[in-house]
Amino acid sequence: MGRHPLLRSGLETINDKESPMPYFLYKVMPGKRFELIEHFDAYREARDAARARRKQMSAEDQYTIKVMFAKDPEQAERLMSEEREARPLGEDA
Repeated sequence: MGRHPLLRSGLETINDKESPMPYFLYKVMPGKRFELIEHFDAYREARDAARARRKQMSAEDQYTIKVMFAKDPEQAERLMSEEREARPLGEDA
């Protein structure tokens, strides 16, 4: 697998052994298509950026904003692509 284009454009440091595992901010479009927007080292920054982008969205937008915690964009996209089992009935949300 090749490196993600955003990594080739200047985010190479996120894979350093000394760096913490980053939070990736994605646009998730129909058909499980993903667009990496940016990455953050801290959850709070990623959460705030996601909230700000969601506020900017209109009713016509055909995507959602998602924060993923992963070692690299490939792992984040793989995790988002996996089919997940439904939560058992009666389990708290």
